[in-house]
Amino acid sequence: MNERDHLLKKARKSGKECDWCNYRKARNSVTKCIRQYKANYNRSVFRENVNRPNQFWDQIKKCYPTRNKGETPNKLFDVEGKHISDSYLIANAFCNFFTGISTSIQQCYVTLTEKHWQFHSYQKLQDLINPHHCVFKFKEVTERDIMSIIKTLRSSTAPGYDNIPISFIKDGSQELSTPLVLLINLCLRQSIFPDVEKLANVIPIFKSGDRSSMDNYRPISVLPVLAKIIERVVHRQLSIYLSGRKLSAFP
Repeated sequence: MNERDHLLKKARKSGKECDWCNYRKARNSVTKCIRQYKANYNRSVFRENVNRPNQFWDQIKKCYPTRNKGETPNKLFDVEGKHISDSYLIANAFCNFFTGISTSIQQCYVTLTEKHWQFHSYQKLQDLINPHHCVFKFKEVTERDIMSIIKTLRSSTAPGYDNIPISFIKDGSQELSTPLVLLINLCLRQSIFPDVEKLANVIPIFKSGDRSSMDNYRPISVLPVLAKIIERVVHRQLSIYLSGRKLSAFP
């Protein structure tokens, strides 16, 4: 860098083309080195944080430009050919739009099992994967299981529609673990996910393109804390079952 700055002063003083050429070469060399050092640094940070999503994405945001935080969200949307600005109408329009997407997907959804179960190759593959015809069953959880799951929840996560923060559950985990065990084990025995825990705060996130078009938004669902705990209980047991029988697609 010192050499580059020296050559710049020399070129400005002499005005000769050869001096300007030497400066440009030095400038380009410095720029290339800086980019290389930045790339190497970012790669090392990514490797260190590959198992820590928050830190990983914080680094990604530093490398790529994001929308200005001071920018106000769009307040005018196209709904059935009309421009609306009322918050209540916009919220209902987004609700209908996102619900319609899931409904259309379900109507054309056919599992591979339903489509190919009668073929001999499918039966042979099923016998190969599960020769003893084992059937997965949920196991009852303990207070220790629930407390370990609560510890893994991030306190910074936004609360669900019930406005119960994760920090509240963490602070009272010892007192709440007993009723949570009874409730979750009842859900597992009866194969029921409580309807009230299926409710979520749905936040539309802008992707790209025209901000007034709902097609350019994707939904983010913020579930209640209890729903997240039940999900992790189910996930743990399924993961152990699949990994133990080498059926998981992940190592």
